[in-house]
Amino acid sequence: MKKTLTLTFGILVAITSACLVGPISYGQGQLADITINKIWTNKKDINAQAGMSYTYTLGDDTARYFHAPAGVTIRATVTFTASSAPPTLKEIINDADPRITYTGTWVRWANQSWTSAFTNKDVIISYTVNNTATMSFTGRKIEVLAELRNNHGVAKIEVKQGTTVIDSKIQDMYLDTTVNGPSVIYSKELPQGTYTIVTSLTSSTAGQDSFVFDGFKVYE
Repeated sequence: MKKTLTLTFGILVAITSACLVGPISYGQGQLADITINKIWTNKKDINAQAGMSYTYTLGDDTARYFHAPAGVTIRATVTFTASSAPPTLKEIINDADPRITYTGTWVRWANQSWTSAFTNKDVIISYTVNNTATMSFTGRKIEVLAELRNNHGVAKIEVKQGTTVIDSKIQDMYLDTTVNGPSVIYSKELPQGTYTIVTSLTSSTAGQDSFVFDGFKVYE
């Protein structure tokens, strides 16, 4: 996981006897909000301008110097905030993957005209409340792929670390449409680690009684 540091400037600009607190404009009009990405691994001079911000990947050296156009002195208060790159897709785990375990009765449909939009052109369906699909994964983010449609019930999704539930969601899968296809019904960013996700049909009513499950997306 690559880490970067974000450098922001609280700028104080002095012009002769005037003292203005920034970010401010000078010259003709307000400067646009600009972010400049640079690799900053040693001592460098920065031609800083009011209204601008700079993002750097930092090395060990933290001595910095700031310069401005003639007649303008810029003194900058520098704040470093740790951040990390957003999670990236590791893999899509299809409903037929053996890493997913099922309880109760599920019916798999594959290579039908109505399953063509789903991962690997197949889905697995449960019509019974409390039937579960469970998987362990290692990563920083998890998504659940299932169908939203006018004959679907309500799903429950839980993420556990060990035996502790760290997130839970109830998702109504009803949507006033007859179009078949997958949707992300749950998405959660997590600290890097190993987790278990459990999905189930938690309630159903007449005519809205199915859970059409397509799989998981795991991010790292």
